[in-house]
Amino acid sequence: VVQSGTLKHAGPLSPFGGLGATGVLTNDEVRTRFRDFIVGQVLEIARSSYGLWGADGLRYASIGSGEMLFDLELLERLRGAGIRISQICLVDLEYMQPTMAVR
Repeated sequence: VVQSGTLKHAGPLSPFGGLGATGVLTNDEVRTRFRDFIVGQVLEIARSSYGLWGADGLRYASIGSGEMLFDLELLERLRGAGIRISQICLVDLEYMQPTMAVR
């Protein structure tokens, strides 16, 4: 559901209701193709032994994370594909003085 230019997770009782995506990622086709491209690349690297990250797991960083809906979709897709994630770093100026919605 797009509200004021931000794609929000649907459902009034969703635990992810505070998450959102903005800009080009509000387009379902673009977001899906981009997410699937990244997952495909990570899986291809993972097939070559432990990939670049070794046995400990993938370290994920997102710069300009915003409301993190895309990050959630991507991380859950990676986990579902069997990729172990050992660390997640989310960076955005919005987090310096977060509003109640971001907290």
